[in-house]
Amino acid sequence: MPQTVRSSNRALRALVLAAAVGAAVPVVAGGVAACITSPPPDLPELPLRGPRILEDAVRPVTDQYLTGLVVGREFVVPVEVTDTTHPIVGRVFVDFNPGPTNMPPTTNYVRQVIAVPTLDGGVTNLSFFLSPANLGDPTACHIIEFIVAGSFDEMSGSSHTPTPGDNLGGDSVSWFYTPNGPNGCFAYDASDGSAVQGDASQDGPPLPDGTGTH
Repeated sequence: MPQTVRSSNRALRALVLAAAVGAAVPVVAGGVAACITSPPPDLPELPLRGPRILEDAVRPVTDQYLTGLVVGREFVVPVEVTDTTHPIVGRVFVDFNPGPTNMPPTTNYVRQVIAVPTLDGGVTNLSFFLSPANLGDPTACHIIEFIVAGSFDEMSGSSHTPTPGDNLGGDSVSWFYTPNGPNGCFAYDASDGSAVQGDASQDGPPLPDGTGTH
């Protein structure tokens, strides 16, 4: 009979221990559930800024002379934006200049591209085509410029200037079109308007005086 009592005591102690462990499990599980369901802290909002061109990804590349326009070949300009609620506008200018005395003013763009930014605020590709006719004289040197912004300040009388204020400015990129190589380009002498032969040792083709570089 004493052996039966000892056996019952061990069983009772085992039941008490199991009950204690069982009671602790919901508390631990509840703690894990609380960690999982708690919302993460709000991330700080990034400040809005104007569109930015990812120049390393622009095609054709901008660090080489452009010796010709290939029919059907796009110019591709990847643009990064932070404000996805408004479209972005890109404008293409050829030989833009604000009107120095030895060259006529050029304020009109030859192409306009409007795109809706990607929903995640990532990279949006703007693309356009140019034909030799867009260059006027395709045998001469030209500067092709692309400006992107939320909008342009038409009230200022210049189609070349992004609207100040809520669109936070814009960005630009340029290509140097040199069909005969940099030695075939020339700049204008502001004193008398005469052509001056270019120097191939320069970093880029000579620019006409007054040409905008925005």
